[in-house]
Amino acid sequence: MAVVPPFFTVHDDMVICGIDDVTLFQGRTQAERIAYAIFSDNFATTMDSTMDKLNEEFKTLAGLTIAQGQIRLMPAIKKNIRAFIQWCRDEIRMG
Repeated sequence: MAVVPPFFTVHDDMVICGIDDVTLFQGRTQAERIAYAIFSDNFATTMDSTMDKLNEEFKTLAGLTIAQGQIRLMPAIKKNIRAFIQWCRDEIRMG
């Protein structure tokens, strides 16, 4: 019987980038919220992402109050997300 390869989502990659996947806000973790808010949990959306747009998203999430679900990301995590975008673009282009 053939083994099914593992299925990865943008959420899984956000966890690998170092985003918190434990603390919940309205039933969703920070990794889930970023995967859906910025990338719509779809790898193809990385092709349309620009670094300026990504920085605006980071500022928007950091500008929320704690009651609104503020997400502050450390510079190393932001760097990992930028690298994730470049990796996705490369994988999509290479097929």
